[in-house]
Amino acid sequence: MAPMQLLGAEKYQFEALPKLEAAVEEQVSKNAYSLEVNLAVLRLYHIAPSTAKPAIVVKILLKAMMQLPNPDFKSCVHLLSERLQTEDKVAKIIQLASALETTRFGDFWSLASGCKDQLSSVPGFSDAVRENIIHLLGITFQRMHKAVLASYLNLTPPEIDAMVKARTSDGWRVQSSPSGELVCLPKNDLNTTVVKRTQDVIRLDQVAPVLRSVTVGFY
Repeated sequence: MAPMQLLGAEKYQFEALPKLEAAVEEQVSKNAYSLEVNLAVLRLYHIAPSTAKPAIVVKILLKAMMQLPNPDFKSCVHLLSERLQTEDKVAKIIQLASALETTRFGDFWSLASGCKDQLSSVPGFSDAVRENIIHLLGITFQRMHKAVLASYLNLTPPEIDAMVKARTSDGWRVQSSPSGELVCLPKNDLNTTVVKRTQDVIRLDQVAPVLRSVTVGFY
């Protein structure tokens, strides 16, 4: 049976733990993902803390963070014991996720620079995070300064230029302004303000008292 396949009660059996841990490694090496497998591993770690491997936990959390804005990361952290959550490498990943989820992008990249070894163990992590940041910015802004966007994505000027050029067909473009170059993001229902006009019907008897008060003394 392939490591990524689970049968019913197997995911609750400690005998299956080595196979489940191998499935986590397979997700990393093959750029795959299975929340079911990962939760099964963490559930067994929670029941028997002595079996927990922080390196496996880190990879599970990083793969879950790559799924944001889906709630996978919270589901995984919920199964971690207090001891695991305070383990140095795991704690750093939890701090990373907190910065990302609260849109503290500068803090995120600063923290990321301090745990490069863990992040480099999961290929595609930085690209997935950037896609999530772009998603968050895209539902909030129609345009923003190119330098600010580059800092949010932790990209150099040539890298941000290449990224915008690659997304031209999706509606991205650069616009000049007195304050510098702006990157215009595609409009959508969430970043576009719609002025809703309504017409209220007012009956004469509703305003008659007001009209009488202001016309007293006029002939």
